[in-house]
Amino acid sequence: MTIPAHEGLIAALAASEAAGIVISASHDKTVKLWK
Repeated sequence: MTIPAHEGLIAALAASEAAGIVISASHDKTVKLWK
């Protein structure tokens, strides 16, 4: 899976319904928080 905010493939996804966030980690060594 790819997400335009990452330049590499997604390595992991985590979600918290209670906090209303999704976290994505990529092979490009970045982590993004999504609200």
